[in-house]
Amino acid sequence: MPMTESELVSKQAAVMLREVIDPAVYPRSTQVRVEAHLRGDARAALISPERACSERYEAVGVGYRWGPKWATCWFRVRGEVPEAMAGGTVGLRFSTATEGLVWRRGAGGWEPVQGLDVNRDFVRLYEQASGDEEVDLLIEAACNHPFGVTGFEWDDPDVHRRWSSPTPAMLERCEVVMLDPKVWEFRQVFAFALGLLKDVAEDSARAGELREVLLRAMRAIGVAEARCPERGVREVAQDQAEAIARALARGEDRDATLCHAVGHAHLDTAWLWPVRETKRKCLRTFSNQIGLMERFPGYSFLCSQAQHYAWVEESCPALFAKIRVRVEEGRWEAGGAMWVEADANCPSGESLVRQIVHGTRYWTSRFGTRGEQRFLFLPDTFGFPASIPQIMRLAGLGTFITNKLHWNSTNRFPHTTFVWRGIDGSEVIAHNTPGADYNAVNTPKELRRGEKNYRETTAGERARGE
Repeated sequence: MPMTESELVSKQAAVMLREVIDPAVYPRSTQVRVEAHLRGDARAALISPERACSERYEAVGVGYRWGPKWATCWFRVRGEVPEAMAGGTVGLRFSTATEGLVWRRGAGGWEPVQGLDVNRDFVRLYEQASGDEEVDLLIEAACNHPFGVTGFEWDDPDVHRRWSSPTPAMLERCEVVMLDPKVWEFRQVFAFALGLLKDVAEDSARAGELREVLLRAMRAIGVAEARCPERGVREVAQDQAEAIARALARGEDRDATLCHAVGHAHLDTAWLWPVRETKRKCLRTFSNQIGLMERFPGYSFLCSQAQHYAWVEESCPALFAKIRVRVEEGRWEAGGAMWVEADANCPSGESLVRQIVHGTRYWTSRFGTRGEQRFLFLPDTFGFPASIPQIMRLAGLGTFITNKLHWNSTNRFPHTTFVWRGIDGSEVIAHNTPGADYNAVNTPKELRRGEKNYRETTAGERARGE
């Protein structure tokens, strides 16, 4: 069967993205020295970066395999920013196909900089390098995958074979690179437009506009690449990014749904990993959010589960102090009411009450009025007993938020925002997030699914006179 026009343009754009645009995001790179200290006993106590500095290291290179599962490997990365990168945004690209945390020496000792995983391998070091800066980092890599110690079901067979071996982790990349911010921004809007083209109807005006703007961008890149292969993408990046952004901003129709995006890291306190790994995941996650807030002044973040804050406060007071500043600004919302996102099927009412008491008490003790709780947030827990509205009202909570009502094999839940009445008559506002995924990454497909779910449920409510 011949490809449609949208399929043909999508295929061309995907190749352009992978083969031309992505490499141009990091136009310069240089290798740096890397050494490893393997702690292969998965049951051994974790060590601090201060302790890691005093351990013995061996020189390693790309391709170095290590394990077993749940082991820890500390990497020491040292080098210099070359003169050729002077004036540019410089960072480290590092990957072991596992999770990890980058530590950097600060005025008060070693501080966490950013978490690494299969979704991110770039760490910003200098916004405007002079070309002679020192690179001296520790990376605490954990031999686990986001799904514990197994690959994603969609991963290549080689990935699954590696995670079945005694040494699942592998040093895939370690290099100092220069980031081109304009090309990076262009890459984001180009990829978003490509994703949207794949999801809209072939014969719609929206699809026609997207095909045209992507084709124009690819033609411009082709002309610029022919003129100057080393700077082709950069030369057209800003103009083409603006053209694609204008096309995206026009919306599908006049009454296109408005989406307010707030960051949220869905982190299970206990699932496919030991609790000690949850503690390390908290450091990675919270460090990432602080970095994003520094780069994007309009970014806000919602983080539930008081237990996670308590772990970070205990293990890394410097990071917790940064969180406290962002909470005071109103950009970091410490909310959700409960100590952890609790299962609500098995525990008694007394247990649920204590979850709220300990959670709300902790947040107000650390953040004052900014820590006062207004909603109960249970995006991924099972079971919602009819006693919850009464417990919420008695705790001063007026709103309930979840995503789990989409997990229904029998009948589709008919509401997005509704009033939940408990067994004693207590009522709270309840919201079932329409995107149907608490791990949403705001792809066009996800956003359109949320819009569709929201419109269908609200249309049904209007038809029923609700």
